[in-house]
Amino acid sequence: MSVYFADIDAVCSTLGWMDGDVYKMDPEAMQGLKHLIWILKQDRPAHECRRYIGGKRIVQTDLIPMVISNFDKPDVVDVLLRLLVNLSFPTLLLYNGNYPRDAVGQRKVMRLIEICEEYKEAFSVKSFWSVLGDRLEKILHTDWSERSEADSLIIERILILIRNVLQVPANVEREKQFDNDASQHDCLLWALHQAGILDMVLYVLGSPHENRFLIHALEIVSLVYREQAAAHLADATLKRSTAEKKTDELLLIKARQQSGAGSSSASGAGASGRKPLSTRHSRFRGTYTYTNVKSISDSDAVCHQSLEKIMRLDLGTEKSRQKPSFRQAKETVTLERKSIFSVRLFLREYCMEILRVYNNMVRQVRRYLDQNGSSVSEFHDDSYLLWAIRFFLEFNRLSGFKIELVSESLSVDTFHWIVTRLETYIDNITSDKTRKSIWARRLQLAVQTYRELLYNMHALEKTLDEKAKELLSLLQNNIFYVVEYRETTIHLLTNFNQSHHTRSYLRDVVEVAHVFFSMLQRFCKGTVRVQQRVKAKRKKTSKKQPRKEENPEEEQENIEIRWLQEAPTIAALLENSEPLRNDLPTPFDSASSVPIDEQKGNCVTRIHSLLRNKQYEQAIKMLYAGRSVWTTDDCFGRETASPDEDLITLNAIFTANIASVTDQQENEGELPGESEDEDETEESEVKAYSMEKDFKFEDFSKRLVDHRVVDACTLVLSDWEKIKTPCLKAAVTLLYRVCVEHKMPSMLFQLSLLRVFQTVLNAPEDGHSSELRRLAIYTVRQLQQKQLTGVADDGGLLFAELLFSKPTRIATAMEIGYDEVYNELEHKRGDGKGWNEQEEEELRRLFVENQENPQTDQDVIDWLLENLINKNRTRRGVMKKLKELGLVFKGPTKKSNRQSKASEWTDELDAKLGVLYDELRLEKNPLKAIAEGLDKKFTRPAIVRRMIRNGLIADESEIKPAKRVKSSTRRNDERRRTDDDESDEEENSSQDDEDEGDEAYELDEADVQRHLKALGGNAKEAIQWLIECFEDVLQLYEDSEPSEDTEGGSPIIPIAAHQTAALKMPEFKRLLRALGVLDVGKQSVYHRIPFKFGVEALKKRIDILKKSFENPTDSPMDEDEHEPNTVAHDEVTIRSPDRFERERRSMSPLLVSNDEEDDDENNAGVDETGPKETTNSSPASFKRHRSDSSDSAPEMSLNVSKAKKKRKMLVLSSDEED
Repeated sequence: MSVYFADIDAVCSTLGWMDGDVYKMDPEAMQGLKHLIWILKQDRPAHECRRYIGGKRIVQTDLIPMVISNFDKPDVVDVLLRLLVNLSFPTLLLYNGNYPRDAVGQRKVMRLIEICEEYKEAFSVKSFWSVLGDRLEKILHTDWSERSEADSLIIERILILIRNVLQVPANVEREKQFDNDASQHDCLLWALHQAGILDMVLYVLGSPHENRFLIHALEIVSLVYREQAAAHLADATLKRSTAEKKTDELLLIKARQQSGAGSSSASGAGASGRKPLSTRHSRFRGTYTYTNVKSISDSDAVCHQSLEKIMRLDLGTEKSRQKPSFRQAKETVTLERKSIFSVRLFLREYCMEILRVYNNMVRQVRRYLDQNGSSVSEFHDDSYLLWAIRFFLEFNRLSGFKIELVSESLSVDTFHWIVTRLETYIDNITSDKTRKSIWARRLQLAVQTYRELLYNMHALEKTLDEKAKELLSLLQNNIFYVVEYRETTIHLLTNFNQSHHTRSYLRDVVEVAHVFFSMLQRFCKGTVRVQQRVKAKRKKTSKKQPRKEENPEEEQENIEIRWLQEAPTIAALLENSEPLRNDLPTPFDSASSVPIDEQKGNCVTRIHSLLRNKQYEQAIKMLYAGRSVWTTDDCFGRETASPDEDLITLNAIFTANIASVTDQQENEGELPGESEDEDETEESEVKAYSMEKDFKFEDFSKRLVDHRVVDACTLVLSDWEKIKTPCLKAAVTLLYRVCVEHKMPSMLFQLSLLRVFQTVLNAPEDGHSSELRRLAIYTVRQLQQKQLTGVADDGGLLFAELLFSKPTRIATAMEIGYDEVYNELEHKRGDGKGWNEQEEEELRRLFVENQENPQTDQDVIDWLLENLINKNRTRRGVMKKLKELGLVFKGPTKKSNRQSKASEWTDELDAKLGVLYDELRLEKNPLKAIAEGLDKKFTRPAIVRRMIRNGLIADESEIKPAKRVKSSTRRNDERRRTDDDESDEEENSSQDDEDEGDEAYELDEADVQRHLKALGGNAKEAIQWLIECFEDVLQLYEDSEPSEDTEGGSPIIPIAAHQTAALKMPEFKRLLRALGVLDVGKQSVYHRIPFKFGVEALKKRIDILKKSFENPTDSPMDEDEHEPNTVAHDEVTIRSPDRFERERRSMSPLLVSNDEEDDDENNAGVDETGPKETTNSSPASFKRHRSDSSDSAPEMSLNVSKAKKKRKMLVLSSDEED
């Protein structure tokens, strides 16, 4: 950096010299100025070169005189403006809005700020700004279309230079100026005013062609009025107003009172207090006692200090002060002062001039912000507009209130824009936490602007002008009608966070809430309808019940009778059909992906529904429209058809059974996408919507009864001596609404608020704190009355509640009693009060009665709930109380009742099932017909399993409707049939899970033994693992209470390798199905032992598995070796491989393993070991042949058994040959 410093010294010494009042430039000065610009670009983040140049004071000694003397030279203008703009650049922007936190960096920042203050003082020269003003005026007189880019850059640089100088903050300690004295900022404003710079800024604001510099001009105006208050400028007249005199007198009296109180406390009381204490050390030492000051015991406090310290007794001198939390938002100091009288006068006149172009300025800035979008938020452009609206609206309100001057802001659009700004800033505070302080300041500015708009609405109420009344009515009917505007105020008040917002922001919010509620209360004197947000209730979707099928012949007869009744009306319309041929509707959906030629059926359906709904004119129009589109089709009639022919066409459409297809789909069951549509419907129904309702202000103001509102007002009143009187009255009014209007004084029983009341009551009376004093007296009286005549069940908690902020429920409990509130809450929840001795005795007596004299199979808990006196008890509560009392019951529960009440197959039902199968097996859908023919309702999978068990069918595909196969090749045909079988199996499994479970745990020991024999002795580990799983579930049932859940089950999770391998074996899967274990499905990954199994059912399955494990039998191969090896060839039924695949997928116990089928397929083509498969019939024809040939169950079972034995013989012979 030493090289740069040497260059700076060399440049500063060769810039030029002063010759009287004229500055002479050195011939090398231009190169030196450019070199300084280059050095500033190379500067480091610590800004050493900038601080070194500021220390050389070249701006004061060289650059400003150079501008005054040589600004007429075009080459000098550009370089000088660039250098001055660079040197006066704001310090905050040099550090990108984040000052360093270390001590060294902060000292460097303070040095840069001092340099900028010196620059500001040097720029307070009229001659300097006169030169710039002349050049700026000359360029602005040029038409904007003929202006060069260099001239536009000069205008922009001059405006930026003005901005940089004005933004330097005032240093009160350095200036040491009082109000009504000329500060440094006032001197600069006066120089700008005398040079005519502010008039040119006003021209830019009002010109429609200078939009490029509009934001710069608006920023300059905001910096001009930064230290000014609109109220002081509005009262700036040649004479002091009465209000101003009264305010000054009150401030003087308050200052004298504070000084008198300080001197009296320092000097003591009485005549002796007037004599100052000697500074000489007191030689009289000893021990003293304080009168009326008690120690830990009952005696007086003892003091071992000197007499001087005793006279200034203060028990809190040695206490360590609590440090403020670093998480709290730092208060931003906004300096407001009265400028010198002459400055205030010209600023007031300048405000009046700006008001004349105010509407155009706001309109142009709003258009600029809308065009640039979100990018303006990075440069604070929206903040300048918010400030301008607030400041000039306040100035106009206090200086005559001319509505026509600010009509652009007094609109619903402005309210909407400000509310959207509020919502955006609130969201950015939580999302952009690194810049939350910036967003918090913008939020406070938006709140201040919103408050000023409400003040202007309040001023409109006092205006007698008819236009003002119309404008007020328009604003109130929109602001108070829309729910978002009402919710904004409540949201701001209840969501104050000290880590994000400052106390000054909270004071503004309290004022906004006070003004809004006051105006809303006056607006709601009569009946008012406003918009309210209503949350829709979730509707429970239920499955549609299938319609009762009517006799088709009777239905057709009714339709024909109805047509005979309506035909004359339709014929009359057809006779006069000329008016109906105009404005024909579109008979097809142009947005649909379906071609127009294929939408003819939809048009016919629409005509059918219109005729059935007696909308004959629309039906005739739709007929003519369809005829005009589909001209080659005869379903709509000919183009030249007569009315009689059209009547015949309509008769054919009317009597057609088009709606039966839809009814059949509804009866078949729920469509695959129906549940998703229902979920989407429920989600849409839950969303809130807006509707009109009668508005009651009392109900809306009840939302102020919130501990967050009370805490916010308490925080505002903690600084009651410093805040302004309107803010203090606003906070007191909000607490008055809570305490008096809503009769909740207990919400104000807080120790922090009582401390505020204590200081107010001890302070001298004045007009500032009169309202707060009245509230304090009322609250303290209510507290004393509550202490004397409090509720009996508070347990002495009244003073403990003073330490905490209280929700509404606790405050209500303090008013009417804790038992009343909390017992009522429990009663609403359905739990009632706790169990007393009488209720416990009643429960014990009923339990003993039920266990000793069981009269029915009703659930024990249900029986107890019916006989208890208190009908608000729940099942869970009764079971919990039984467990606490040690009453263990062994009786029927919901699960056992469901097992006992499960539907069972009787001999009569089996016989009827066989008869129905013989009668209906040739139907199009035999399974549906059989299910409808049974007297007792069973699920279709249950019927299929029962028919397989009875031997009526071998596979469910025999009674299911045939699938349409579009593929021509056999491979596609087999793949399609396999996919259909898999989908049918998944559908059956899902329907089986929804069943009551009557077939899930019925146990057939013979079937289980058969599958155990099929496994053989190689699956001992798998069977032992299965026994352990059943024993774990049994132990779980014995250790815990009976579960109320009847869906699902306990999963069987494989861990070891042999367990995973066992679950892959088809024989082991069949064993699990025979034991009633739930298979895997869409919602479950593992096999599950159902919850429906009782203790006895689990023990029975464990016993069967243990017997098989202890006494293993021979494998099926060994059994087959002892059977005869000769079977007649003509008695064996040969099946196709596709048939074997479908049998393998079914749940029939007559199936064989995969290995046996594979061996059968491998040996099917060997001539020596057995006959070849020579059948050429398709699976469908074979299915029909099988259904027709199986006349009785024993014959079918015998054929299947013989075929199975034959396949085993083929496998054995092939193994021996190998």
